[in-house]
Amino acid sequence: MARIAISSENHQDLAMDSAASNKCGNTINIVTFGTSLTNQNGWQIELKNNLSSIWKKNVEVAKVASGGKTSRWGLENISRVAQFKPSIVLVEFVINDSDVRHQIWLKESLDNHVRIIKILKNEVPDVKIYLMTMSPALGLRRWLLRPFINNYNAQYLDISKRLGVGLIDIAPMWHSPGVDLTKVIPDGVHPTREAVLQITVPAISRVLLKDECVR
Repeated sequence: MARIAISSENHQDLAMDSAASNKCGNTINIVTFGTSLTNQNGWQIELKNNLSSIWKKNVEVAKVASGGKTSRWGLENISRVAQFKPSIVLVEFVINDSDVRHQIWLKESLDNHVRIIKILKNEVPDVKIYLMTMSPALGLRRWLLRPFINNYNAQYLDISKRLGVGLIDIAPMWHSPGVDLTKVIPDGVHPTREAVLQITVPAISRVLLKDECVR
């Protein structure tokens, strides 16, 4: 896979934001919360290294995630996230909420995410929450199983605006020049580790580093 523009430009963007991090606390706890897209490829280590190298602080990145899970599972596992007392929580459930086999239609997905956000804010008042759109599904796993995935992604934008939480919109970046989706998402759902490190991790890093201070 050819290295793409969003990766090569990323280090310049990150360096520009390093001064703002001086106002932040000494330790930043991040929890990644979601599906197999969060559970696989071990990208949390690379995210930790990216952020700590720029912030010059101790960054811990934990994972509460499992393959095939939906926002229903998310509601049942909020306490596992809260126990880390996170500064930041990254949430992604679109890939499975949009799978028709789970029968989680847009309204239920909306309600579940609103509840997840409200409960997290109640249990960890200073937490910063980001919803993340992720890599696309391809072929039959897209058109047959997830025909409305774009609507679920768009709903994340609506929730972000409605509740004042962050949005990391990674999905469009997978369609950047130089990305051959059939090669980087060989099974139609799960991207390769190399692709995740070139696309997902830099995208998350850029957004998080724009915060003046992470509390």
